[in-house]
Amino acid sequence: MDQPSPRQPSPRQPSRSTAPRSRQSRSPRLSSQASRSPKSSAFSHRLRQWLRLDHSLSTLLIGVGSGVMVLAVGLLPTVNRLHCDRQSTYYTVCQLRSFSLIGVPSRSITLDPLQGAQPQPDTMTPGYGTRVLLYAQASRRIPFSRYGTTWASSDRTAQRINGFLANPDLENFTVWDLVPSPLLFSVLVGGASISVMGLGLLWVSQAKSPA
Repeated sequence: MDQPSPRQPSPRQPSRSTAPRSRQSRSPRLSSQASRSPKSSAFSHRLRQWLRLDHSLSTLLIGVGSGVMVLAVGLLPTVNRLHCDRQSTYYTVCQLRSFSLIGVPSRSITLDPLQGAQPQPDTMTPGYGTRVLLYAQASRRIPFSRYGTTWASSDRTAQRINGFLANPDLENFTVWDLVPSPLLFSVLVGGASISVMGLGLLWVSQAKSPA
């Protein structure tokens, strides 16, 4: 009789109990990463919103500051000129013109005739609240400038104009009226300061923006 062949040992099957353990051991890591990702995404979202707001604010400040300087230099009638020609002994025709520092005209008025000038108010006042009024035909009162200046400057200009009108030996006369330099300097410095603030905020927002 044939001898039964010895039973071969079956190959050892991998234990299935280890797989769940490995998955169970990794599950806390995955859950911790999942719990951290919403927080980081919310922080980055808030950071992007803040940077977007900061960039808009800096752009607004740069635009406002630049606009103030352009308005003061290019558009405001900061220069006024009165030129008079004597037609007869006591009859004078004058031309009043206003323009900006770069020569952009804004006003041209003919005074036919010019009868006199007076500071308004006619008493000394502090600050830049006085203007020269030009008296024309039919009791017209036209301000020499569209802004206020000091009382001393207005009184001096009015005396020069009235002195020309009272002197028949003078054939023509020209007087200039400029915006007071402290006021113009304050406007320009204010506009430049606003623009510098905007540039600073823009630089900070770009420095903090994520790469």
